[in-house]
Amino acid sequence: MPTNVGVMALTATASQPLRQQVEATLGMRNPFTIIRSPDKCNIRFSVVQVKGYNGYDVPKVFDLLLTKLKMKLTLMPRVMIFCKAKSDYIYILKCFWDQFFDILLVLQQMLLEFDLLTCFTKVLISDVKSTIIDNFTKQSCLRIVICTDAFGMGIDYKNVRCIIHYRVPNDMETYVPQIGRGGREEIDSYVVMLHVKRLLEICEGNMLDYVKNKSQCRCDMLFREFEKLCSL
Repeated sequence: MPTNVGVMALTATASQPLRQQVEATLGMRNPFTIIRSPDKCNIRFSVVQVKGYNGYDVPKVFDLLLTKLKMKLTLMPRVMIFCKAKSDYIYILKCFWDQFFDILLVLQQMLLEFDLLTCFTKVLISDVKSTIIDNFTKQSCLRIVICTDAFGMGIDYKNVRCIIHYRVPNDMETYVPQIGRGGREEIDSYVVMLHVKRLLEICEGNMLDYVKNKSQCRCDMLFREFEKLCSL
């Protein structure tokens, strides 16, 4: 490529090591960089150790979410639940559907569209994926999506007020973009990570430090690699 041809590289959420990797891959030398932090002051972070399970082998904390859904139905702000293992989202979905079945029968008689919760994974056919994304990005009944990291990036999700991770993500590069899908309307929103103590043995690096942290600001830990801003 001629040296007088300008090149612009755009990315969503990228830490400093990833940005350096992109620059090296594209052969960029001392590029002018514009960086904006993905931090949002309206998001509250918490990490909770799972200590009890219900009859569905699902953490009891999800019972509180189900109770809220039963009370508010379509008035409940939207929630995304990220799961690492296939068995996790299957158990959670079954728990919700079984305990919600009677209410869904009533809603079926009242509404044309009554899917308050669903599951999104990479094994779904493309038409089903498109329908779920469409319903979660516009005004619809859908309130809760139980998903894997296959629930696409680059989509403008509306009215998502809570992001829950069941088990610890592999790294910050995965975690930060996922939590960025909440709180886009600058309204108070919540990010909750649920972890099982015995499984922390397989966690490494920054994510392990983040989960075990009891003294530092969680925002500082999450965004320290993303907040080295460049002024225009």
